[in-house]
Amino acid sequence: MQTRTSWGNTRVVLTEQTDFSQYMATMETQNAPTEDALFANVESTREAKPIDYPQDQTTTPNTAVAKLNGSDPDKR
Repeated sequence: MQTRTSWGNTRVVLTEQTDFSQYMATMETQNAPTEDALFANVESTREAKPIDYPQDQTTTPNTAVAKLNGSDPDKR
C-alpha cells in the first residue's frame, strides 16, 4: 500500500515483500541470457572493455562494459 500526497511525494510505503534479491549486470557475454532477461538494453550497450579501463575484481573475466549515451534512446 502506498499513500501519496496530491503532489506525488511518497509518504508511506508498506509491503509484504519477502524477496529482496539483488542482481548485478556484469555485461559479460557468458552471462547474457540471464542478464538480458533481468535488465533492459544490456545487449545494445555492451561493448568491449577499453584497454585503459580499470580492472574490476568483482567480475571474472572482466572483458565488457556498458557504453551509455544519453542522446541515444537505446543506450540510456
